[in-house]
Amino acid sequence: MSEARGLAVHAVVRNTRTDRALDALHLRESRLEYELVPRGDLAAAVTAAPFRDATEPDPEALRTHERVVEALLRRSTLVPVPFGLVARDEHAVREFLARRREDLEDALEYLDNSYEMRVHVSLRAGGDGQALQGFLRMLHGSLRGQARAARRLPGKDEGQAAAAFLVGRGEWLRLVEKATRWEGHHPEVELRVTGPWPPYDFVTIEGPGEPDGGADLEATHELDGEQDA
Repeated sequence: MSEARGLAVHAVVRNTRTDRALDALHLRESRLEYELVPRGDLAAAVTAAPFRDATEPDPEALRTHERVVEALLRRSTLVPVPFGLVARDEHAVREFLARRREDLEDALEYLDNSYEMRVHVSLRAGGDGQALQGFLRMLHGSLRGQARAARRLPGKDEGQAAAAFLVGRGEWLRLVEKATRWEGHHPEVELRVTGPWPPYDFVTIEGPGEPDGGADLEATHELDGEQDA
């Protein structure tokens, strides 16, 4: 018996003539075989995928997801979809776009022409937790005025902290330079800036699993950019 096939959903973008032309250009450049499923002013980027519940993420599927999202991020604003959402067919994708149209359009407007910048801070030998948190507060205060939004992220280990900033594409280099300058004034901490990332920390799309595998994309959408780091 052959395995049921569906469509892995990677991101939602605007469905405009300019975006479609840019999409075709990037498809040729990257040799990625994704497609855009349009519905009104929106389109979902999809690739063929097994329609089933995976006990463990498939490394190749994860790489495809990351490459598609990165290619789309280079060419235009997107709402990133978490890895692992699989629809039955194009009809299910279009139904999702129709049901969540208002939320998705609001998200695209909110995220317009922006990247996510992540700042990771860790203590050097001899530092203390108060110095770490104090540094992060000062850094946040310095960057928050130029960033569109900011939020605290959990540190991977004790003695580490992180924050995410939603940054306009034209402001990216300036804010990276501003963040890294802070490290020179605080030798007790080590700072690392990463990105540009898709704005996963500022918009959330979730799809519940179906009993027979996959996801129906009955998504909840949340904008949480008002949270401060």
